Amino acid sequence: MYSDRTISISFRLDGSDTDSGPGVPARALTVARDAEDSGGSFEVVLWRADGGVPDDAVLLRVAEKVLPTVPGWAAEG
Repeated sequence: MYSDRTISISFRLDGSDTDSGPGVPARALTVARDAEDSGGSFEVVLWRADGGVPDDAVLLRVAEKVLPTVPGWAAEG
């Protein structure tokens, strides 16, 4: 697990009023594609709309639900 920041980008469809800057904090979880760590990884990243730091327990619960549905995921050894 690690922390990072998103990037805030705003613009109008006509190209005017563009702006960018630091966004909200994010928490990321990177895991190997399989139990043997034979190469490759998957990453799950969460951020909160209110700008708070995502809870690690929530990140783990999301990963437990989402990763088994991803093609190529082989959690069982």
